[in-house]
Amino acid sequence: MAIYGYIRCSLLKRQKSSEVQQAQFGRKAEELGQPLVGTFVDPGDSRKKTAILNSATGKEMLEALRAGDTLIVTRLDRLGYSMRDLQQTIRALCDRGVRIYEIGRASCRERV
Repeated sequence: MAIYGYIRCSLLKRQKSSEVQQAQFGRKAEELGQPLVGTFVDPGDSRKKTAILNSATGKEMLEALRAGDTLIVTRLDRLGYSMRDLQQTIRALCDRGVRIYEIGRASCRERV
């Protein structure tokens, strides 16, 4: 059971730097009692709106994640460009048995 982070950068909006998110992922992984194995960084281009799972990073992520693994995101909406894309991504991860943690402002909520 490994812990990974996922960052989708935004070209159009100011987002937390990947270093800040990486540190947040590391802290959460420590809380969960496991090291952060890696982070998938998707450069994201909201102008193209390619489905997350169809992007090179999304494909790499799906190939790496296994049942029992945990994926940490700063916000769930980073896993999709649209509601449909978000639902498909979450469904694909859940079908693989991957746990998703969203780091909220006050706490981290588990999504299963």
